[in-house]
Amino acid sequence: MSHWFHRNPLKATAPNDFSDLSKISTARQSTQIIGALRSARAELLALINQPTSDPEKVTEAFHKYLSLLLGFSIAPDSEGGNESKLRYALKFKWSNSLTGKEPVVRSDIEFEIGSIMMNTGIWFTKKANNLCTKEEITEQDALVVYKSLKTAAGIFQHIREKRADKLLTPVDVKCHDLDCGVLQAYEMQSLAEAQEVTIARAINLKHKPGIIAGLAYETAAYFRDAAQALAALETNNPQKVSKWLKYLDLKDNIYQAYAHCFYGRHLLDEDKCGDAIRCLKESQQIFTKSATTLGKAYAATHGPGTTAQPWKHPFFIRVSKELDSTLAKCEGENTLIYHHKIPDTVPKMEVKASYGLAVATAFEMPALHELWTADAYKCFDLSKNTATEKEKKEKKKKDEVEDKKELDPVPEPDIPTGSSCVIS
Repeated sequence: MSHWFHRNPLKATAPNDFSDLSKISTARQSTQIIGALRSARAELLALINQPTSDPEKVTEAFHKYLSLLLGFSIAPDSEGGNESKLRYALKFKWSNSLTGKEPVVRSDIEFEIGSIMMNTGIWFTKKANNLCTKEEITEQDALVVYKSLKTAAGIFQHIREKRADKLLTPVDVKCHDLDCGVLQAYEMQSLAEAQEVTIARAINLKHKPGIIAGLAYETAAYFRDAAQALAALETNNPQKVSKWLKYLDLKDNIYQAYAHCFYGRHLLDEDKCGDAIRCLKESQQIFTKSATTLGKAYAATHGPGTTAQPWKHPFFIRVSKELDSTLAKCEGENTLIYHHKIPDTVPKMEVKASYGLAVATAFEMPALHELWTADAYKCFDLSKNTATEKEKKEKKKKDEVEDKKELDPVPEPDIPTGSSCVIS
């Protein structure tokens, strides 16, 4: 089964060597933490800049860096989870996946935690997409696609529920990545795409049409939920979210068409051929709208994300053939055997997905890194961070210039428009 996914760009970030910590570091223990932070951030960013990276290596690097950042969020010498004295000691600069080069700068470790988690979640969606560009995909590849999308959904869910509201100063950029609407859209899209893999497998293994119809119906609803999460942001920011919204609307309609197609086959199995034909005609009508109106609107819309002509993609060609052949079979059966009248009203779909629905893989923060002992924490002395008035003014002036500099987008490989993910 062929797949086609829309992907937004990765977030860009400014380099950070954590040199500001050297001013308040008073012993070897704290110096070790600085070095570990520097190498862990560089390693993780290098891995997620490549969609071909090994998910296990990315996960390992991700957890390592987060475990080091936690000492700046929660005081390592506190049993009650008190806020770390170092929370605001570092400055970080990130772009957003929907706003291009426009930077956001915050001196808050929670901003770094949320941003690096967001970028890693986006990477997992890109890993899934990268595997779908292969000419042939193995069963193992399909499993990695499925797991990657569920992992991404879990990360987005965790940020939305447990990290986004920790920012002391809210991000004032419209459509920023830590907005709950944006996070929910990423989460629901990831789950919907994971279910696409499930549906493809169910079709290839020739599961009962009623089961596939129920899964397709729920998948369409997931894409619709993702679109609704973004809808409030489109009013004032159409150039940032319109293309993404058109993708979600397109996929919603595609899986509505699929649901009607397989429900029609389900009705045919129950000898309700007239109802089956009516379902299949509705399916074709929805699909025609998807392939022409919605697909071309997506291709014509400018904005962040994939450049493609969806109606030329193997995914659409495969769906079109599926619908045409099923309708032709039903019409043939009705002509030769059933002679049923075709109803004017589309039959109500009476199947539900009882199993096979994708659930986000719950994300749990790693434990505090072993370097963060109570003694190491004490070795960071904020009182050492002193400077003359002249030095403060010069630093402020320099920071103002640096903070306004746009970030260069993360370079990403071109994905062939006609690429597909075929699960055999």
